[in-house]
Amino acid sequence: SAESAESAEAEAVEMEELIFRIPLELHVASDISLYDLQRMVSARLAEAELLPRQDPMSMLLGLNGQVCGDPLACPLRMLVPGSVVSFVADLQEAHEVSRLGLCLNAF
Repeated sequence: SAESAESAEAEAVEMEELIFRIPLELHVASDISLYDLQRMVSARLAEAELLPRQDPMSMLLGLNGQVCGDPLACPLRMLVPGSVVSFVADLQEAHEVSRLGLCLNAF
């Protein structure tokens, strides 16, 4: 019937996944390793009772369109004022976040 089709469509719309990018302020030394940064972010998310789409421990760090996946690296040493940093799944997502940062810094 038409009513059950409308009901199924309404239910499908309600179940759509929404993804929010939430800024997180951390005060860390510039020589922190990626591994320690991942642990710190994981702990902060757990403390705030936020469920990430993907575990930060398995993600790459996107910095100005580049990615860092070496747990021993200290990627924050490369930062300049206005840099956009985000945990990302892959290089494509790092580029997307970088473009978003350019837009935000333009204002």
